[in-house]
Amino acid sequence: MRDPRPILLLTRPLDGSQRFAKAVEERFGTAIEVVIAPLHAIEWMDDRPITGDVRALIFTSQNGVLGWNRAYPKFEGVAYCVGPQTTALAARFGFDAIDCGGDARAVIDTVSAKNPAGTVIHVRGLHGSGDIADHLRDKGVTCEERIVYRQAEISPPPEFTMAFQSDRPVLAPLFSPRSAALFCEHLPDGATPWLAVISPNAAERVDLMLRRRMMVAEAPNVGAMLELVNEFLNGSGQVVTDVRHT
Repeated sequence: MRDPRPILLLTRPLDGSQRFAKAVEERFGTAIEVVIAPLHAIEWMDDRPITGDVRALIFTSQNGVLGWNRAYPKFEGVAYCVGPQTTALAARFGFDAIDCGGDARAVIDTVSAKNPAGTVIHVRGLHGSGDIADHLRDKGVTCEERIVYRQAEISPPPEFTMAFQSDRPVLAPLFSPRSAALFCEHLPDGATPWLAVISPNAAERVDLMLRRRMMVAEAPNVGAMLELVNEFLNGSGQVVTDVRHT
């Protein structure tokens, strides 16, 4: 018997896809079939010794927390975090974790308002933005960067192509600019998925022809992405045709 459910196609690295799949199952049960087909994988990087008077860290992803703890498991202190999931993970590793409110601008505002003594390190991935450290230095905060992981492109697994070989609707959540670019690069000719995109920056990496079927999250976090899944399932998603920065 043909499965009538739509497909949720998850292409972020395996651990992240599994976390989001669990959140989808907890909220929506079996209303949508989850297909995990990563297009990139996490590779851990920097483990150079820490030098200087480092008093605090900035985490803008859960992978940043994991990569830092892998390289520097005995480091303790304040961690300024981009959102609730990253904050919760940092707290689990023993940091005095502060939720800055959900996006890079909120992180910059929070850290600059606190104006911590010593050096602050922004822990990030290779393909992430370096703007946070630049903005904080402009505001007088001593801020450095430490790149602890990269998202290495991998060949699309068979599940990626198979998801488009039926007439079932496909929703693809895209969690970063790099995820969006890789998705569009590997999309089979003629495929017409719906897209749930985490931010305007990521949306700008989506091919113009696909923006007719794109929704952009109101905030760059898991909760807002789940709301887009809900809108898709209820047929009430607002299609975005012109992406602007907010």
